[in-house]
Amino acid sequence: MTALARKLPDWMDRTVRLALGLIGGYFVTNSYIGFTGVALSELGLARGEAASFAILTSAFVFVGLIVWSAATRRLFRTAIVVIASSIIMAICTPYLTAL
Repeated sequence: MTALARKLPDWMDRTVRLALGLIGGYFVTNSYIGFTGVALSELGLARGEAASFAILTSAFVFVGLIVWSAATRRLFRTAIVVIASSIIMAICTPYLTAL
């Protein structure tokens, strides 16, 4: 291994993975709720039903991100995917209403 690819201690690796899953999952889940709610209401579903569906399915997204961040081998790649997906959904949500 090179000097740049040093391995974190086990306790710090678990802490970072858990923090990524919880904090990153929170932001992705918020973006998911907004994106899914707006997308479904634009597709013809009633606004209340679209919001309810988005909120109910967001629990699966949140738990899935926590499990994925704990199980993945490459933490940096996981962090990039979590951050990028949250940003992309947050940016695209207002543009869904213009369609």
